[in-house]
Amino acid sequence: MAAQEDGKSLVDIATEFVTNWINNNADEEKLPTELTLTKLSGCTRGTLRVALKQLEAQGRIVCLGGKGGRVINRAGGSQQNLINKTVAVLSPMIPEQSTDLSPIRMKQGIIDALHAYGLHVFFICPDISNSKEMLEQIKNTIGMIAFKYDGLKKENYNNFLKEVKEFGLPVVCYDANYDMQAFDRVYNDHKQGTYDLTVEMFNRGCKNILPIWSCHPIPKWLEKRTEGYIEACKDCGIRPMKPAHTYTTFTEHIKAEKSMPIRVRECSGLFVEYLLNEKLIDGVMLTTDPASFPVSEAIRRFNYDPNKDILIAGFDNYWMECGEMELSLDYPALTVDKDSYKTGKALADLLMKRLHNKLPKEPQTVVIPTRVVKTPPKNIN
Repeated sequence: MAAQEDGKSLVDIATEFVTNWINNNADEEKLPTELTLTKLSGCTRGTLRVALKQLEAQGRIVCLGGKGGRVINRAGGSQQNLINKTVAVLSPMIPEQSTDLSPIRMKQGIIDALHAYGLHVFFICPDISNSKEMLEQIKNTIGMIAFKYDGLKKENYNNFLKEVKEFGLPVVCYDANYDMQAFDRVYNDHKQGTYDLTVEMFNRGCKNILPIWSCHPIPKWLEKRTEGYIEACKDCGIRPMKPAHTYTTFTEHIKAEKSMPIRVRECSGLFVEYLLNEKLIDGVMLTTDPASFPVSEAIRRFNYDPNKDILIAGFDNYWMECGEMELSLDYPALTVDKDSYKTGKALADLLMKRLHNKLPKEPQTVVIPTRVVKTPPKNIN
């Protein structure tokens, strides 16, 4: 800390520093860590803690305990008023190199909707906290939104949600695997989305559509896609094909330039059965958009033109943000938009209805429709 100013104590200077930081960072809902604040202000940790205690007493910030940090009370008033306007969001960490925009868009939808209700948002990462710590952090909030992505242990996740519900806190879940019937939940209609996608591929002339799935084990949402595909094939009068499986077609946590050659080789090996001696397929349906890039390059190795000889359909509608765009000549001709932003808003809206007693006692379900997206034609210049 710099020398004392005009008779101000070190605690006064630290308090003023933190207050100025709050005023100058209007978009932030949480203070930086104590270690970061000591480095920024130059004060000792002991001095900083006294200053933070004073700001807590004034109702400017609230300590959530454990690893929850301190939330900024921009609306003023007591600490309890701030807690009474805070919703906890249980969310996994998203790797910086991840190109999957679905969880990012969903988080933004949650934030925007809760802010519109005049509420604060407090994110909890289950990857770095145990259930006891998390329960301590959220016990005084008004409710919780939870969404889980692959990588989080299912048993631990479900057990924690049961603890929260038993504690009496309203919980709304993003139910990606269709197994959270005990809670208010929101999920995307993967089955209908894949049905519509298959019909669109048929309308474009495809009669031999090969699904290529790249998740192991197969999650429930991907089983729903298979069901939608089979139903659409039957309704269109074409034979459904048994899904093929890959292991490295979609590896978003590895940089594209490193994983692309491996993925192309794997897809090339897969296509030997379907393209070596004769063309047995005229369309491929993929788990997600990034898989379209190695698939298209593999198709070229058999002297076929992607999207001309063999139509490529992705899913999730974020192909344009993928790093593989710089490594491939092609992208999916069709994809499906789950509208993750709308899904996030629906999670917040459902929680608010539960909090305001506008729902039946039984857990409610909101299904977010999907839509087929036709991507722009490739620029051949």
